[in-house]
Amino acid sequence: MMLLTMPWTTTLLLALSTLDLAKVNGQRIDKPVLLSGFDSLDDALKNNLPITPHDKVELWTPGWILEDCKTLAENEKFSPHDIETYNVHYADCSAPWILCRHKDSPDPLWHFIELFGRIPVRARAHVKGMLMLPNPTSNYGYNANDYIAIFNQQRDGHHDWSSLTVMMHEVGHSLDRTAYRDSMLSLSDPWRQAVDQDSKIPDWYAGTNFQEDVAQNTVVAAYDLVVPGGLGNMNEDWGSIRHQYELIKKEQAEALTTNLLVPGGRCVYRVANSQAVQISDKKRRARRAGRGVTVLTGRPSTELGEGMPVIQSSGLSSEESCPRPEGV
Repeated sequence: MMLLTMPWTTTLLLALSTLDLAKVNGQRIDKPVLLSGFDSLDDALKNNLPITPHDKVELWTPGWILEDCKTLAENEKFSPHDIETYNVHYADCSAPWILCRHKDSPDPLWHFIELFGRIPVRARAHVKGMLMLPNPTSNYGYNANDYIAIFNQQRDGHHDWSSLTVMMHEVGHSLDRTAYRDSMLSLSDPWRQAVDQDSKIPDWYAGTNFQEDVAQNTVVAAYDLVVPGGLGNMNEDWGSIRHQYELIKKEQAEALTTNLLVPGGRCVYRVANSQAVQISDKKRRARRAGRGVTVLTGRPSTELGEGMPVIQSSGLSSEESCPRPEGV
């Protein structure tokens, strides 16, 4: 495995090792908001970020699960035996992404795979994968060590599918930590200056702290880059947050693989996967593959393949600041 050493990454990780995570999370940003929420951005993003074809989907051997998925599921009080793990081979990368889904997730597997593939590959390369979980009250997500957990509401016949803006927000956390030359961008002077220069922030959630503001502005920047007419086409007061999302656009254009938020290209590096771990036989249940899905046999591999450069995961989580419903 070839470890790709970006000039800013080693310094960042050393700094974070001695940094109080409360300081990373920071305090609220007290500014007016431009939008009441991001629902108005979701459809336009889906219409302008193309589907990435995939030529193979493989369901993992019964009794095996990705370590990241097992840890996240157990932290959320789900049984790992109810988690299905898949290798999804997208056409824009030689190595598959390993995606996990709870058997009761309201988001169908095909939609989950399609939506994740809409994330531009140069940004997608900065996340290890994604886990889909059901939730009785709300839709939300968080990014744990560059593996994303997405929760979708399922109750009384109400079934919510995943939102592309939520996924892009969580990807934005990984880009903040590992992609930009001003890493960690949310802790940098340029970001604070951009916030100071603007009269507003994107929405209420961006005001949580600088990390969430960067992640929300990642969604805004992607919208401005790929939707015809950009943000100015949907809100006449777009200039009130211009310094924030324009800085994201600048950073993503100057990253090691340029234009992270723009469709096209192929992956040239990836974040290393966690290991495949075996769970006990006692509750092992037979797996039935859906249409177009094959079932693996033996121990699944999590290797990215010979010659694929690997970037080191940040080790940070956005769980503390995610909008988790009360009592969950």
